[in-house]
Amino acid sequence: MNDMAQVTKVKLVADFKVVVADAEELLKLTANQAGDKMAEMRARVQDHLHVAKQKLAEAEAAVV
Repeated sequence: MNDMAQVTKVKLVADFKVVVADAEELLKLTANQAGDKMAEMRARVQDHLHVAKQKLAEAEAAVV
């Protein structure tokens, strides 16, 4: 793999970590919000966040 591709992959992983951290923070900030729609949205975000973290770990392993 050339250096530019490696740098791009490392940058992508770093950017993805920021998105995951922001999503986690959003979940924390909305923890006390009431309503069925909010609960459904939070559950979906948590599910997607779990999958995203798994994929991020796989991507990090592939980059190293």
